Amino acid sequence: MNIPEPMFTPVLDNSSNDAVLMDSCINWNRQDERKVCNDRYASRLRKLQMYVLTEKPDYAAISQLIESEIGHIESHA
Repeated sequence: MNIPEPMFTPVLDNSSNDAVLMDSCINWNRQDERKVCNDRYASRLRKLQMYVLTEKPDYAAISQLIESEIGHIESHA
């Protein structure tokens, strides 16, 4: 019985240009995902800043708001 040669070429095979292309595509996607997450986080902080400046809550309310943001960030990590 003859076992056929596998058709799949691993990504770590550096003799192929496809491996380099795949690696650069993965790196680009990771950088893009980091940028999107950072933009989202900055937007949330700006909204909190505007709330604090307009509503002028007391220190306890600000502390509670920051603690809720910490919980939100940790739950999405």
